[in-house]
Amino acid sequence: MIYCSGYWRYGAGTETGLITFTISSSEGASNILAGDTTNLQIKIRGEFGDGNNPPDKTFQLEYLRPFSDSVKQDNFFIL
Repeated sequence: MIYCSGYWRYGAGTETGLITFTISSSEGASNILAGDTTNLQIKIRGEFGDGNNPPDKTFQLEYLRPFSDSVKQDNFFIL
C-alpha cells in the first residue's frame, strides 16, 4: 500500500487544506512499487479538508491509461 499525507492547494487560488490518500496493493500500488507501468490502472482513495480542519470530505480518483514515454523517461512527481 502507498499512503500519503500532506496539504493540497488550488492552482488558481489561495484555498488550501489537509489531505490523506492511499493506493492499495490491489489497486495499483504493487505495480508502482515494482516499477511496472505497463497497462497501469490506479485507484486513489482519500479525504481532504479545508484549512487546518481535519480531512472530512472523501474522494476517489481513477487513472486508466498508460504513462507516456516522455513521462517514463523523467523522474518527477505531481500529486
